[in-house]
Amino acid sequence: MARNGTFDQAAFARYGLLVAVGLFATGVLGETALPVLFGALPAWEHALFVDFEALGIVLALVSVFGFGIVWPLVE
Repeated sequence: MARNGTFDQAAFARYGLLVAVGLFATGVLGETALPVLFGALPAWEHALFVDFEALGIVLALVSVFGFGIVWPLVE
């Protein structure tokens, strides 16, 4: 199989990890800071921030292992 020179695995792994950390940090800060500042969160906001945390963890694992380790070994 020919290697595609336009696909940069390191950049995908790096920026995917940065997006994942941002999602996780948004979820954690939203869960901790917003109730202190504005009172109790509605259920949909609580679910949104929990989903941000979970999606951040999953995206971090996929971007590091998928694009950083597995994809270069498959090529």
